[in-house]
Amino acid sequence: MTQVEAGGETWACVVLAAGRGSRMRSSLPKALHHVGGVPLIRRVLGALADADFHDPMIVRGLSPALPDALGERRRFVVQERPDGSGGALRAVFAGGMPTADHLLVLNADLPLITA
Repeated sequence: MTQVEAGGETWACVVLAAGRGSRMRSSLPKALHHVGGVPLIRRVLGALADADFHDPMIVRGLSPALPDALGERRRFVVQERPDGSGGALRAVFAGGMPTADHLLVLNADLPLITA
């Protein structure tokens, strides 16, 4: 997990993007729905890049739609069972605990977030 240093402490970041969009009555993953012509997750990733988090870990569901749509090399963790945010973080930690002092966890459906 890429880390950012701020004030002498390290930060790591995880973006939760495994939502299936079923409550939106869509086959498109929730993070790929557009707001103002831009997918929700792109807005979040842009804000993170502005805050120097250029390579956050992204938790996704089983669908390949998210990595296909981003069209770039990203680090994904697959949440195999849709069991909420706790399950998403368990999937991240299954690969080893981050060594950062702090872990920033953001939902991919926060289009108004800024750096």
